[in-house]
Amino acid sequence: LLRAQMAYLGYLLADPSTWSIERGYCSSNLNMSISYILNLGLVACLLPDHPAAKQWAETAIAMCNRWLDEKVGPAGEWPESVANYAHVSANQLLLFAVAARNAELHDFIDDPRMKRLLMSRMSSRDATDPR
Repeated sequence: LLRAQMAYLGYLLADPSTWSIERGYCSSNLNMSISYILNLGLVACLLPDHPAAKQWAETAIAMCNRWLDEKVGPAGEWPESVANYAHVSANQLLLFAVAARNAELHDFIDDPRMKRLLMSRMSSRDATDPR
């Protein structure tokens, strides 16, 4: 039952009438699109033997590469604020990176773009952490 529910979630996430950045069906907040698309990749990691898992993973990997190419600045800066939105994006990118590596789909963990982003997020958190 759980596998069937996860597969249903995968189909729902992959349906362009639900969310489609290419068609403009999305939020203006980058973190929401990242969370949505990378959740599709997480389903692919959980159900690697599902007939649609390869396409789901390819979609998430392509978007992750695109965001890391286009959005991460030279010092790891992210276009969303240093407050919650940027943390949501970085957390989702890291979660997918770990899952994709564990599923042997793609290695974003050792990707220099990801490292720059995460190091930047950690330094911004340290600077604002009152502890």
